[in-house]
Amino acid sequence: MPAPSAGINLLPKTEFETTFWGRFIKWAITTGRYMLILVELVVIIAFLSRFKLDKDLANLSDSINGKKSVLEAASASEQKFRVVQARLNAAGSMLDAQLEARRTMNTITGYTPPEVNLTQIIIQPRQVTISAKTGVQTGLAIFLSRLTADPVWKSVDLTDVLATPTQGIQFTVIAKR
Repeated sequence: MPAPSAGINLLPKTEFETTFWGRFIKWAITTGRYMLILVELVVIIAFLSRFKLDKDLANLSDSINGKKSVLEAASASEQKFRVVQARLNAAGSMLDAQLEARRTMNTITGYTPPEVNLTQIIIQPRQVTISAKTGVQTGLAIFLSRLTADPVWKSVDLTDVLATPTQGIQFTVIAKR
């Protein structure tokens, strides 16, 4: 095995190499160049990544503009849809009210005996006002007992009663829910 070679420096050290500035210049020449190369690599990588980031930004901008135009085009049909939906909700609530009125009318006419003639029915959300005539008192009693027996009505009040020999008994009933 050959013996390791010893480094031989034939240039004598100068007095400048032993001072602070001399050591600093020696360090800057040796280690500083590696740092400079590293910084240059970071700058080059940042420069090259800028192209990719610009391309991504352009693609995202195009995508956003495309989706924005689709949303703007769909906004008119969405407005129409919302208007139609509001109309359908209003029509549905009106139909529900009509169905409720129809059920109430069917219930009241089902409770009405044959000798009682209904003259007016006013249906409101919480109460029903019924005006009717009858020729006999039993018809009025049967009608009131049937209404009060129904659990739908919280209270049934006989408000106006007028008995005349020519027209019979005219009365008004207010049934509250």
